[in-house]
Amino acid sequence: MKYSELRTRNDCLKILSDARWADGFYCPKCTYKDKSNIITDRGLSCCKNCRTQISPTSGTIFQDVRRLPEWFHIIETLLGDQDGLSHADLKSQFSDFDKKAILKCHNKIRDIFEDIEKPALQGRIFVCCRFVGSDQERKSERRKRPLIALAAELDDNISVKRIKLEYLLDNNGHVFFHRLIDDINDYIGRMLYAQDISEEKKEEALEVCDARMQVINTEMTQAMNNFINNVIIAGQSTVLYDPDYHKNESLTLQGTPHIFVQQFHDDINDIFEKLDSYLNKCRVAPNSKNSKKCFSEFVFSKNHGSLTTSDKFELFIKKAVCK
Repeated sequence: MKYSELRTRNDCLKILSDARWADGFYCPKCTYKDKSNIITDRGLSCCKNCRTQISPTSGTIFQDVRRLPEWFHIIETLLGDQDGLSHADLKSQFSDFDKKAILKCHNKIRDIFEDIEKPALQGRIFVCCRFVGSDQERKSERRKRPLIALAAELDDNISVKRIKLEYLLDNNGHVFFHRLIDDINDYIGRMLYAQDISEEKKEEALEVCDARMQVINTEMTQAMNNFINNVIIAGQSTVLYDPDYHKNESLTLQGTPHIFVQQFHDDINDIFEKLDSYLNKCRVAPNSKNSKKCFSEFVFSKNHGSLTTSDKFELFIKKAVCK
């Protein structure tokens, strides 16, 4: 079924009603339960006991939405794209739709993606972090690359089953950027090649830079620990680390066994490349409120990429009306 072909509001209400009361009707007013669901001509469900008419959209992201067929079309478009769509992409595809309405719709859809992806990872988990950004960019742009942590749940065939993503934050709640390390390296380079600075001053500057790098490394490790402990089920997981964390004794995982591996998992490189492309499309600042929402959409597309658009739509609608 193509949900984008639905033409009337009642058609959409019927789908929402079937999903919301799949196990029987429940009246939130009198708590009456019934295996059958009476639907009126207006697409509302009617309680046999108190005669209250209830919309399947009440209390959901679809409440007060007038143009339900258009929303269904946008949802199906988002679910059918494997790499995620930005606000600009949607505005381009739905040029006859109000721009503010598209933004509202897109953000609410991402909220549902976030709810769907809340369950923690378990089993064999591959963990790594990278500064995301293309090496082909100008240096001024490359220096702004944010540090992103990724955890991937692997199946029995060592293929990626599910992923989690997060920006790594320092102790002040700010995202780690590659420019921090670049700035320190640039400063060291200037000091080493400066002709009018004494050796004593150079040594002093190098000590300051070294101390700063130690602080950054400590905060990165702490942030990575926090990320891992938030996204895995402790005691039911084995964590595999990438080479950057080899022999890092400060990693603590609350009793979870961990193993260091010698190279990145092949699928991880592909995920980071697609994530970089997606974030470039979205143009969302790492510290903004929408950054997590962008991640939720990308993660959903990766975790459910094997499903058909129709299956993903059913999963989405069920979660949206049964929150």
